[in-house]
Amino acid sequence: MAKQKTRELTGEERLIRAFMMGVHTLFVDHLSDEVTVGAVDTDDFDPSDVIGLITLDGAMVGEVRVRFPEAAARAIVSRYTGLAEVPDAIFSDAVGELCNVIIGRAKSSIGGDYVKISPPTVEKGPAGTRVAEGTKQVACETGLGRIWILFAARMAGRAAA
Repeated sequence: MAKQKTRELTGEERLIRAFMMGVHTLFVDHLSDEVTVGAVDTDDFDPSDVIGLITLDGAMVGEVRVRFPEAAARAIVSRYTGLAEVPDAIFSDAVGELCNVIIGRAKSSIGGDYVKISPPTVEKGPAGTRVAEGTKQVACETGLGRIWILFAARMAGRAAA
């Protein structure tokens, strides 16, 4: 039987795979939940969505956003912190930490020593919906609700896809 040749992943495909590994790490390893990665989609933002934003510099440049409907964000943060009711005073910090888990895992899978990530910023509503041109959005279904990973990132030294 002839050995099939596999093609090398494009830079964008490698980034998508890295971010999805980060989602898997958060939901399966940290939250003991399930996650199914969907296709790139174009769902519209809801004004009440919670958005965690991290910028990237170094070997990978751009930005990554993790978008949660508020109900899903609260359920995920509740599971993550072990608190039945999450006080507003820690909600944004906890959402930021969820983003750190996802992006940190992605960073480590693509050469983390050469990628710098910013501290997360958490926004709600219209401010979080302004995204860079060329942003890709991937939906992820979890037992705690749907989330989206939005990325406008590329490997440094290469033109944006």
